[in-house]
Amino acid sequence: MTDTEFVPLILNNESAAQWEVVYSSIQDGQVTDDALKDGTGLSGIHIEEALKGLAAMRLINDRNEPYEENPLIEIDDVSDSIRYRLTGLQGLMDEHVPDNWGRHAGVLLHYEYLVEEREQYFRDDDEGLWKKIRNWEEDRGYEPKKKNGDNYQFNTKKWTHWTVIADHLGLIRKTKGSFYTTYFDPEILRGTLLWYSDKTGTYSFPISKYINWLDENVVPCPTQGNTVPVSISHTLHLLSRTGWLNFVEEGDSATASLAGIEPSQYPDSVNSISIIKS
Repeated sequence: MTDTEFVPLILNNESAAQWEVVYSSIQDGQVTDDALKDGTGLSGIHIEEALKGLAAMRLINDRNEPYEENPLIEIDDVSDSIRYRLTGLQGLMDEHVPDNWGRHAGVLLHYEYLVEEREQYFRDDDEGLWKKIRNWEEDRGYEPKKKNGDNYQFNTKKWTHWTVIADHLGLIRKTKGSFYTTYFDPEILRGTLLWYSDKTGTYSFPISKYINWLDENVVPCPTQGNTVPVSISHTLHLLSRTGWLNFVEEGDSATASLAGIEPSQYPDSVNSISIIKS
């Protein structure tokens, strides 16, 4: 890599889908720029963008040859592709530290704003929404600076860059044209549930504890009382309807509600999730 300044991730990345290809190639031993070009068929520019993305997510140690990958999170019965995304999200959570924001904290701060403000549907060129997000982030102290001390300039095009990254990581889903919905990918959320199950050693656990763990380790999950955010509740409800989990009442944990889901669609007094073992 020839650049010396590691700019915020959303400022210069438009090809997030190629990051996983480059990561897999590094795993396979292609650890130089030339080897990556030969092995992936990608241009030098796309490889450089991928390396920046992987480094920002802490999936590689740094951007100096020879490149060295960091291992993926170990989760039973979860594919490498899902573990790649979860490992990347965990790396970005290390940047998401209030009062000490990392350079790349904007990736998850953007998502947090959408969840907190219940922005369920949006366009990738919505300048008004973008300005609201940036004002909110600045109020929270996220103003990454260049080496010379000047603030980086964010514009509407960077909002489009962010949607590409967020879609790749499973935080949002493209619906039609330039429209997106704030909806957590079912397979990735399933991966988080299995990850949490591995951590706790049980297939049944309180919803509130799982959401708190998710908020600390994977993605911001701002809640209002005991209400699960819409972006997560819709996906949990889908996993329930497909028979992968049950909503149950166990122990003395507080009753949870699922934002955006009619109460008639899940049991009264639900407070826990029970994964159905195959």
